[in-house]
Amino acid sequence: MANLSAQPQWFHFFRDIVRTGLLAEMDGSTLKVYVSVKAHSNHQSGESRPTQQTISRETGLSLATVKRSISQLEKFGLLQKNKTARKNNSYFLNEKIQVLKNKEPHFQIDFRYVPSQIAQITKKIKDSLSVGELPDSNQINITINVLGQGIQMNGCQQMDENEMNKIWVQNGGHQ
Repeated sequence: MANLSAQPQWFHFFRDIVRTGLLAEMDGSTLKVYVSVKAHSNHQSGESRPTQQTISRETGLSLATVKRSISQLEKFGLLQKNKTARKNNSYFLNEKIQVLKNKEPHFQIDFRYVPSQIAQITKKIKDSLSVGELPDSNQINITINVLGQGIQMNGCQQMDENEMNKIWVQNGGHQ
């Protein structure tokens, strides 16, 4: 009997891509490229190394459309492209989680997609927010973006809700 095998892995798709309207801004080709790149993510590092030809073959898109879609994903902040020594690119995907206050967008947490760390990262985010703190960005490599204000903060684990609100109000936000 032949050696049979299967690869029943799955990947995460955070609903905030839909809820924030980012999916509505994407065209179908860009979404196909996102799914293809994500399907190639290394479980431990998050790095994805499909060639553009591989992405083209898997998605049924032309190389020109794949290149345009990669640029769109970079523009949306969902993908970081790194040139390697060879002609192939290496990609890292970013996740965006919107934090609500009184059911309204308050700020956004961005972090690199690393499949083996998703459960740990999302737990730390939920645990921190449940006690009114911001997640420790030094431990899980996150960025806090105050929505609508163009403010980006790294390493802000010491910032409490009052400090966050101060920045929010100083920059035109409403409590």
